[in-house]
Amino acid sequence: MQWVVWLALLNNVAALTGVVSWAHPLSWWWVLAGFLLFVTPLGRMGIAVLFARMLLTGLEPGTYRRGGPVHLRVWIVERLADASGAENLAGAPWMVYYARALGNTVGKGVDMHSAPPVTGMLKIGHRASVEPEVDLTGHWIDGDLFHVGPVTIGNDATIGARTTLLPALAWTRSPPWCRC
Repeated sequence: MQWVVWLALLNNVAALTGVVSWAHPLSWWWVLAGFLLFVTPLGRMGIAVLFARMLLTGLEPGTYRRGGPVHLRVWIVERLADASGAENLAGAPWMVYYARALGNTVGKGVDMHSAPPVTGMLKIGHRASVEPEVDLTGHWIDGDLFHVGPVTIGNDATIGARTTLLPALAWTRSPPWCRC
């Protein structure tokens, strides 16, 4: 949808300047609304959060059938978050707010550079650090089973880049000898 907004903007500029005679301007209010909804980070995150909250209401940790209704709901929400571009904001200061909006529990002073799970089953303690490309999804497929569970990161913990955290794992404070 982002490209449609950009095309509408180009169309209005072309009609306004008279570059092409066939361009008919759209209402600037529609272009502005589309820009705010589909181009700005707040709008893109809002779309992902709205559909995640609608489709994943009542999702509980557990084991479900692969390709079943629960698996498809999670899959659809993840694809929508990818398509909306909300996942591309990883590393930005918006990630903590995005995680909280999805229903995840995020403590104060968290430094988050990876996309949060759309399931809302993530708990991050105060002053924890999550580096880029960490897999926090909290679900995986094993044969014909789809497993979903909570991921917990304790206070002052550091999760290094490209780490995969599985459900039911509680990563607490990093040991003093570790410079991770």
